[in-house]
Amino acid sequence: HVPIDLVAIERAMTGRPIQLNRWAKTEAIRRLHRQGLSDAKVGAVLGMTGDAVCAQRIRHPEDEQWAS
Repeated sequence: HVPIDLVAIERAMTGRPIQLNRWAKTEAIRRLHRQGLSDAKVGAVLGMTGDAVCAQRIRHPEDEQWAS
């Protein structure tokens, strides 16, 4: 189990530039998708491309938390 910095995730979700490890980034993507944001919008918030967000979701297909 890898500890996730929830404060860093919350800051990243507001668009503040912050370095996230891959687990925290996945969680931030998951949370933003739950809010109804598209891959492109999630990427804009997190400083990634929409394609990078999509690729992150594809790498974790077992996760049922992705918004449809």
